[in-house]
Amino acid sequence: MVTRKMLSGLVFILVNIGSIAVIAGPKDKDHDGMPNNWEQQYGLNISDPADALSDPDHDGFPNLTEYLLGTNPLDEESHPTLSDNREVFIAYWPLATNAVEVFSTNLVGQLKNGASFNNSAVKLDGRDDYVNFGNASALSVTGSISFCLWLKPEQSYGRAIGVSP
Repeated sequence: MVTRKMLSGLVFILVNIGSIAVIAGPKDKDHDGMPNNWEQQYGLNISDPADALSDPDHDGFPNLTEYLLGTNPLDEESHPTLSDNREVFIAYWPLATNAVEVFSTNLVGQLKNGASFNNSAVKLDGRDDYVNFGNASALSVTGSISFCLWLKPEQSYGRAIGVSP
């Protein structure tokens, strides 16, 4: 069973980036997953790992996701599209009006132990609330994945995301 614990957030994305054999990769001074030359090209700071999660064009996709999918992080019209990237997206919950996943995989999470959907976000108390996706085959990934979500913690209770076998 795959279980995801989340705090309040706006977007929840799982991306399958596959297996990557690295012989000699591009330089990445801040180890944020984006090469220095790409960060410099778009005016990002090669010494700041936090810019991987920033979204300067406000299109809902952080810089790291835009790098991985080959889009421009400064142009809100240049963003990963679901139809063009279906082979790499495992799941995508925009949480715009509900918690329904937008692909045909029907990954609809069940809110457990008091978790609620409130104002385009999943709201959790940070203790025992969670969203359960059951034994969804789409979440059985053998390769590497990138897990992206936005959190707005009201308080820190330790681990925010967990996977149980």
